[in-house]
Amino acid sequence: LLLDGDLQAREGLNFELDVDSFTRFASGTSGALRGRGRISLAADQPTVAATLEGNRLAASGVMIDRLELRPGPEGGSNLTLAGLQLGEQVLQSLELRMPGQTPLKRIEIRAAYEATRLDLALTGGLADWSDPWRAGWQGSLDQLRIDHEGQFELTLDQAVTLDIGSDHFDLSDACLSGSRDTRLCLEGRWRDGRDTAISARLVAVPLGLAEPFLEEEIEFTQILNGQLEWNRTAGSRGNGAAAIDISPGSVLLEGDPVPILRTGPGHLGYQLVNGSLQQGRLSLQVPGSGELEVDFSIPDVASGTESPVRGRVQIALGDLAFINRLQGVFDDVQGALDVDLSLAGTLADPVFEGSASMRSAH
Repeated sequence: LLLDGDLQAREGLNFELDVDSFTRFASGTSGALRGRGRISLAADQPTVAATLEGNRLAASGVMIDRLELRPGPEGGSNLTLAGLQLGEQVLQSLELRMPGQTPLKRIEIRAAYEATRLDLALTGGLADWSDPWRAGWQGSLDQLRIDHEGQFELTLDQAVTLDIGSDHFDLSDACLSGSRDTRLCLEGRWRDGRDTAISARLVAVPLGLAEPFLEEEIEFTQILNGQLEWNRTAGSRGNGAAAIDISPGSVLLEGDPVPILRTGPGHLGYQLVNGSLQQGRLSLQVPGSGELEVDFSIPDVASGTESPVRGRVQIALGDLAFINRLQGVFDDVQGALDVDLSLAGTLADPVFEGSASMRSAH
């Protein structure tokens, strides 16, 4: 690793690196990285001019199969990441184009995750080049487009203000419209844990947007309508509420037009009062078979997965034939199921007690 210069000077810092394995330098890291270039954080003429190539990079639970940073055809830089893994989630590709001579003035991003494609564009800049991480990036989100399997699309209605820093985040009311009269509006702010607020309004939003985050290859046709909000100020443990209606629909195996299960109308709601989730309720009808009802409370949401959980689960299904689509152990499953359980323990280790019975089962 060769370094020569001053990051704050207009001439900047020239660098050259050739690392076969980061494991030699720090535990918990791996991968190879090679490149050279010049970086300047001078306020009157910031510069990023570099070429980098990396393979199988890993650190702190983040892994990248391949990294490439190249000068752009119109000036600026283009960054390409392939096989970006965050925990158990994998993005097939992530491309960042930063055209122009001023770094980060214009940012264009394209990402692919499972069958979902995302395109967005931002215009703005760093608020203070002498302290970029703290001051952050200020500007506008000009374009945002989400395409799911080429069958459903969401597009940002108009540009909205965006401010991101190491100790703050602000997104003004961003509304997206799409296929089938869908409309989704999001707004949020965060102040280093002192002040946080998130709100969302959903109109005809497909539940299928959650499919890329599921391990099983399952498809949903249900539609969501409603709103949710959450806020926390200094001295508060958090307040909020949610009320979301679920339309009738089907659950299918990917590529199979015959539904595993048809569902009727449902509802999800809760109240959050000073860090205690109360009146949580999920109800879902199963036409011709029965219903599912879950009542729950979480007394201390701030404890995360260690928070106690209390509730009751009631299931009444008059026909279990749909299970035949989900299992391959038995040739045929028939009968009815009644379940009445109390819920205790913690979110990480829930405990169920109660009764379950099957009738006319074979």
